[in-house]
Amino acid sequence: MLASSSGVVTNGTGVIETTNNWNSLMTSTLNSSISIPITLASEGPIYIWPRIADNDFGTFSYAIDGTVIGVFNTTPGDAIYTSNGIRNSLGFIRIPGVSAGTHTVSFTQTSSVGTMRIVAIGSLPTTNEMLPLVLVGDPPLQLVMPDAACDTTPSQCEDYLLQIQADVAIFAGDRLNVQFVDNHPYMHATDAEMNDYLHPNPLGHSELRTAFETAIP
Repeated sequence: MLASSSGVVTNGTGVIETTNNWNSLMTSTLNSSISIPITLASEGPIYIWPRIADNDFGTFSYAIDGTVIGVFNTTPGDAIYTSNGIRNSLGFIRIPGVSAGTHTVSFTQTSSVGTMRIVAIGSLPTTNEMLPLVLVGDPPLQLVMPDAACDTTPSQCEDYLLQIQADVAIFAGDRLNVQFVDNHPYMHATDAEMNDYLHPNPLGHSELRTAFETAIP
């Protein structure tokens, strides 16, 4: 269900925002709310995609059929700010164990500053045959450099790798068609494979492609 879907109800300052083509339903005042109906074919999770942005400082609660499940901060714990100046992205909320049937997912802005921006909510399809295969790789290795976070002994990115594997296990447990791919045995980040300490050259990219192609059943 997208923010622009029929059946969406707003209370307060709800407007459709199209910045960066996200098409989110946005509120900007305390106690403004958004309600979206969704029908689950069987018991399972509900997924929510809100917008997040550096320095937004908004908060909102989210509820199923009037029962508040949690509170979400629209500012990420770590800044998004990139070398290209990007400061916003999609956030993600997963509510597990929702019973089959029609439910109302509601959001209420709990801050007098910042925004609440909801892009979509979703649930599992009726059959896994409708799902594409999603292959999720580990962070590629980097050349051994003083500031390289994932060199040939990638201790600094180990927590990131473990979190990726944990997320894949959660989504696979949800019956989503998600599979982890270890690309480290294929692309070793040698001088011959890298443009610089961070970016693989065409050979390195070819080896990364081989890792994913090999993983396809």
